[in-house]
Amino acid sequence: MPVFIMRTLPMFGELADPKRRNVMAYDGRVVFSTKLDNSQIGKQLNELETKIKKSQEKISSLENAKLPYTQQIKELNAELDTATQKLKKLKEEQSRAAKVLENANRSPEDFDAKYYVDPDAFAEISKRKPDLDAEIVAQQKIVDALQKEWKQANAEVTKYDREIQKATDSIEKNKLKTGQLRAKLVPNASKMSQAFY
Repeated sequence: MPVFIMRTLPMFGELADPKRRNVMAYDGRVVFSTKLDNSQIGKQLNELETKIKKSQEKISSLENAKLPYTQQIKELNAELDTATQKLKKLKEEQSRAAKVLENANRSPEDFDAKYYVDPDAFAEISKRKPDLDAEIVAQQKIVDALQKEWKQANAEVTKYDREIQKATDSIEKNKLKTGQLRAKLVPNASKMSQAFY
């Protein structure tokens, strides 16, 4: 808020005594100064700039803390892709083996030539089936463990992203306030007094 100073008429004898150096010549003008306003605005601007700097430092710190989880997710994506593909192939093999074994027990009328294998191959499939079932169970556990690990890492990344977004919003908000305060600053601060007659 501008500070208004009303200059009044001189007291009797004030102008007549040249030794009174501190006495201003009173001319009846009304003068206002924005010096205090600019000082307060300057203080607020410094506070905002400090907040912006702290938010920027916080973002940098959060990004560094998030980096290991981002890298972990990248590695887990590759591992999950490999493990999932292996599980898919094992299940396909299991499905075909089940159909071959089932087909061998069918009557000639229901027999499906598509799943016919020679006796040696049939014996190999029969022998492998228990091991295949166990491999699938084991591989499923690997996939489940990787998915769990991925979810945990992703939760950490999401948490850091949320904090980074908060800090980013704070910076934008404080930058807007800074712009609004700068607009209130009176130009040519050294010549900021104006007089009205």
